[in-house]
Amino acid sequence: MAPVHDAACANDVKVLQHLLGEDPGLIEAEREEWHRLERPLHCACRGGGLEAVGMLLERGAAIDSRNRDGAT
Repeated sequence: MAPVHDAACANDVKVLQHLLGEDPGLIEAEREEWHRLERPLHCACRGGGLEAVGMLLERGAAIDSRNRDGAT
């Protein structure tokens, strides 16, 4: 699942569009990062990627979704 998270953290909208086009379910994929679970939206927010955040929200990422750790 790392490529979608890496693209979100890097604000790489082109790669995000490609990956989500192949598998829309990746929008809610979790990975462990810094001893917590995060989704692509968490990565984009943490990385300051406004374009990635906007694209993920437009594609249906839930702004208030919680991962298994309860983080939003």
